[in-house]
Amino acid sequence: MNKSSLFSIAILLLVIGCAPTRPLNTASGKPDVTIPHVTKKQVTDALVSQMLSQGFTIKSSSDYNIVFTKIIDNVAASMLFGSRYDSTPEHRASFMLVETNSGVRVVLTNQIITNPGSAFERTTDANTGEAGASWQNWLLSFTNLFRGRIGVTVDDKGFITNIVGGSPAMESKLLVGDKIISVNGNPFRSTSEISGEPETNVELEILRNNKNIVFNITRKILEL
Repeated sequence: MNKSSLFSIAILLLVIGCAPTRPLNTASGKPDVTIPHVTKKQVTDALVSQMLSQGFTIKSSSDYNIVFTKIIDNVAASMLFGSRYDSTPEHRASFMLVETNSGVRVVLTNQIITNPGSAFERTTDANTGEAGASWQNWLLSFTNLFRGRIGVTVDDKGFITNIVGGSPAMESKLLVGDKIISVNGNPFRSTSEISGEPETNVELEILRNNKNIVFNITRKILEL
């Protein structure tokens, strides 16, 4: 779900006056995930890329926190969160990133700001209820960027159509045109079977020039 959809949910709940305030079922009560087998830099780079692609800008950053902002320029937002001083509110998303023994923990504080950048700022929380749950789903989708992959594109018949340069697939000498017969001994059905935890192995049976060849390849987190 994109950011516009997430904000629309928050707007709808506030319009009807029944936005729930109960915290999410996470350790922080906010949108909160831990991504294993990654560095803080990897998460930071991916987060910046994802947020910039949604039209956000970086307001501030530090070793533990990145704050993104985006002007909200629709009529409903202006009516709800605008003021006589400034009719245009701001969407502010603050991501705290902490390295733990389990990986990198990402906690989101999501807010709508009235009178942004002034001495009269007013903050509306958008971390709880249905809006918070939607942000939690977005974070869970974000973690999929860090699944281990081998770097191939495969068509619906199992043929490899592209190999990423420098990827485990290229290093293992897979070739465009190879057909994947099985994954870990099971008939190939979809590319989701090939991905998995980083630094784990996947066994592919490949058909090439009428010969079956078995490759054992270590999954890696690929550059975005």
